[in-house]
Amino acid sequence: MNPWADRLLHAVLRRGGGTVRRTPAEVDAVGTATARLKERLGRWAGAEPGTAVSLGQNCSTSWYIKAAGAKQASYPFDWLAVSPALLEHVLDDGFRTFLDRGRMIPLWTDGGHRVYHRSLFGHRDPRTFARHHAYYVRCVERFRALLAGNGPVLFVTTVVNEHTKRPRLAGGFRPEFRLPQDQGPAHFQGVMDRLAARAGRTRFLFIEQYTERPFHLELAHQDDRMAWVRFDAPGRSTGARYLDPLDDRVMTELLRGTLGRR
Repeated sequence: MNPWADRLLHAVLRRGGGTVRRTPAEVDAVGTATARLKERLGRWAGAEPGTAVSLGQNCSTSWYIKAAGAKQASYPFDWLAVSPALLEHVLDDGFRTFLDRGRMIPLWTDGGHRVYHRSLFGHRDPRTFARHHAYYVRCVERFRALLAGNGPVLFVTTVVNEHTKRPRLAGGFRPEFRLPQDQGPAHFQGVMDRLAARAGRTRFLFIEQYTERPFHLELAHQDDRMAWVRFDAPGRSTGARYLDPLDDRVMTELLRGTLGRR
């Protein structure tokens, strides 16, 4: 979907009931919880959090990196539907299968992949359009250069466990790359190990996303290389962004705090 079309869809959905009614006390509680966690994530990331890079699992990660003012460049997983197993295969394979146009599926608005996911590529069709394929080639080259450099990198993942609300995402994977149920830190150990082996100065932020539930925000796990946040939002998400303005602000502020942007 083009950016202008996404903005139009977002406006239509918000008018159709995307805003959540909250009492002043509820709004204050959300603000307080967000500020506290923002501060904790900032301390965890340190004074030099590094370049923010999306690892999926949907478009939400890249959207909010950009909303936080931290998107410095485009990388291959920015707008992709991915699973931990898919990421591991792409990294082990050196992106060869990923970039093979002969295995891509033309969809005109999005693009699919015969090995990974039938609508893998969000907002681009690299099988039909050479310029879209060239975009991913540049993204991969930029990703490799980043890993080969000495600078710190913060990899960010929106963890999607609500499969029934994201049927196009969850149902499009090939059998060996399906999204696992109830994803937790253990599911991503292989991805983290592979990336840390290529670029030693790495940290990983995971935001486990739930929607249309009572507000809940917590730092569920933290260690030297990983922070795992659970965010239950009362409102809905399009898969790229939250419809409710306060939900939207929570996500943006969490990334700002982690990236040292006030």
